[in-house]
Amino acid sequence: MMQTSELDTLTKLKVQGLLCLSPPTDDDDAYIIDIARKADLAYSKSNQRNKIGGGYILSCDMYRDAIQRDRFQNKPSNTLQRNLGEWMKRKRISYTFYRNENGYNIEQEGTFVPNPRNELIASLSHTE
Repeated sequence: MMQTSELDTLTKLKVQGLLCLSPPTDDDDAYIIDIARKADLAYSKSNQRNKIGGGYILSCDMYRDAIQRDRFQNKPSNTLQRNLGEWMKRKRISYTFYRNENGYNIEQEGTFVPNPRNELIASLSHTE
């Protein structure tokens, strides 16, 4: 069960429009992918000079089911559906938590580490 402070944080994120909830009986992967791909398409249409931007998915989920479904439902005329597997290779950011010598303790000592090979993370690392 979530603690009250965690629920408060999620509620604030939802109110700010930074958190989107999917119906509990629906395929949440479909919502995640659709929102990210639409953000990606909007970014590409906004004449941005920087090719790194748009929608990204922060997840360790490989989305294998969604990619498999996409192969069977792919409609080349629909740019949002074009080659989900290739899009995911660029736009999904996996992550881990750093484990120190004392073991894994996310609340006290864990450090969030996004995949340094992702194009967005790599570009941010070069600007620091």
